[in-house]
This record gives sequence, structure tokens and C-alpha cells, in this order.
Amino acid sequence: MATSVRLELNRDGIRQVALLSPEVRGRLRQIAEATATRARGMTNLEIDVRDGNGRSRAAVHVGMLGPAAAATEAKHRILGRSLTNGG
Repeated sequence: MATSVRLELNRDGIRQVALLSPEVRGRLRQIAEATATRARGMTNLEIDVRDGNGRSRAAVHVGMLGPAAAATEAKHRILGRSLTNGG
């Protein structure tokens, strides 16, 4: 006997849970802080962690500050090497 199922997605609900929920924001912040901690161990430059705008999705930014930051990242990839698979 065949059964038919119709699935309707609640896109606003999915966006709220998957992109904007406090749990997602908190986990992203944990990953960003862990990344920043690892990066701080590789350089004496200041590492900054900031929340994104958060209007359409949760976001956290990790960056090096100072005039030498771009050159240091280009040469040594400190931030890129500080990332892990999910913190």
C-alpha cells in the first residue's frame, strides 16, 4: 500500500533555527574564540573577535589588527592555520 506525504517547509522557521538562533550564535562565538586563542599563540599581533551584523544570519569575525596584519597573514596564514573542523 503506497502512502503519499506532502512536506511543506517553513522557511522563516528554518532561518530562525538554523541561522539566527542563540544556540548557533553561541557555538559560532565559541569556535571564533578558540580560533583567536590559537592565533594569539602564533603571533604578537592583536587578534580581534567581533559579532557580525546578524540580520540575515549569525556571523562572527576573527581578524588580526595593525599595519602588519595583512602581510603577516599573507606570509604565515596564521588565521587560516588556526581554524579547525568545528572548534
